[in-house]
Amino acid sequence: MRGLLALVCVMAMSCSDVRAQQANVTWEVGALAGRFNGMSLKAYPESETPERSIDIQFSVNGRDFIALRAHVLTETRLPNSPLTLYLGPGATLGTNDSELFLGPAAEIGVFFGIAQYRVFLQAMPQLHITPRLEGSILAAVGFRLSI
Repeated sequence: MRGLLALVCVMAMSCSDVRAQQANVTWEVGALAGRFNGMSLKAYPESETPERSIDIQFSVNGRDFIALRAHVLTETRLPNSPLTLYLGPGATLGTNDSELFLGPAAEIGVFFGIAQYRVFLQAMPQLHITPRLEGSILAAVGFRLSI
């Protein structure tokens, strides 16, 4: 548990360093709800194409589950539609019942955006390689606000 908290702190400090080095990043912050509830932070670096983003999610479920997921996403606006499809690879790290887990993950979803607001629906397949090989598919609905 302490190791996970230390990792979250290091990642947070890394994000602040990146922002200081590259001030032209559009950020979205919001919440997600599903089997596990949490926070979502999405970054659109200006140096990347507009179709690329980085999504970081922090999820909790009571006292026995904490997870951090990060994905590099490619976004495609659907023709003649207000919807945008996104997908990409990533990783998951967390603790469940005092067991540390980590492994590859992915994210696929769709969002609807009006002005600075985004409403999204997504699926997140993941494969834990520790402490035992185990796969699952999580789903969530949420919203983000562009800041």
